[in-house]
Amino acid sequence: MATLPRPLAVVATTGIFSAQPAAGSASPRLFFLLPKLVVSAVPAGDGSKVLEFGEWITPTRTAKGEVALPVATPLLPDAPFTRVDRGNGRSACGMCHRGEEPHPSIAHAFVSAAFKPDRGTEVPLGDLRKAHDACVRDADASDRCALFHAVFDFGEVVAGTFGEDVETFN
Repeated sequence: MATLPRPLAVVATTGIFSAQPAAGSASPRLFFLLPKLVVSAVPAGDGSKVLEFGEWITPTRTAKGEVALPVATPLLPDAPFTRVDRGNGRSACGMCHRGEEPHPSIAHAFVSAAFKPDRGTEVPLGDLRKAHDACVRDADASDRCALFHAVFDFGEVVAGTFGEDVETFN
């Protein structure tokens, strides 16, 4: 996260209906909105064991993948896609993300509907800053705080927004 371009646009959610659930308001799911990519991470809990990726194919659809953490060796370029490929013409993501179809040119990649967090679950950027400040104040060296440091210690962070046309999961 420390190497992502700045300003870094972030959307946070306490949503738990995901393969990468938040672990409460102290460890929300964080979406990092990059020009062509959405990366999501969770500071602690079950969701913290993976990074999820969505490459924007259209304004409402992404090619999805994930990487198990920690990453101990260099990854192959298709690693995020092969991890979610079920080998039966479907991905693990397609169980929830509608309209899944194979990517037209990337082996093992699948494209499906992107989702944004429900407005009732969003965590304000100010609350994330407070969590980071508490990590600094308490000299907390936990993995949870390491993620907050990677987000806030390397440049400007701004509140992000998903496109209006992106669906919410329901």
